[in-house]
Amino acid sequence: MAGVKFEAVLKNNGIGGWCIDLTDTLEPVTVRCENLEAFSEKVSEMGAEYGNDIEVVWSAAEDSNPVHMQELRVEMMTYQEKYKDEIDKELTAREDNSTPESGLEGFNPNN
Repeated sequence: MAGVKFEAVLKNNGIGGWCIDLTDTLEPVTVRCENLEAFSEKVSEMGAEYGNDIEVVWSAAEDSNPVHMQELRVEMMTYQEKYKDEIDKELTAREDNSTPESGLEGFNPNN
């Protein structure tokens, strides 16, 4: 079980697309991520403050569009495939209770 929960909320960005608001529930600090790459970078950056002992809890805002949810899922599957080897190393490291090195801590492409 992770030590710190981050909240990731899929939202309508107001110009026809989507964004993700990422919140550190301990601080509380929220950053807006306009794409999945920015989200991944922020999760890594913010998670480092906690030794990457984090869990990302996903939800969608009321104004989010089902099309945006599907777009995000597809992007996450693509991201997962692109970084599959790094993700596998991360999972192996966690199983071995090793210190993760990939910077993908807290990323859950299956939600």
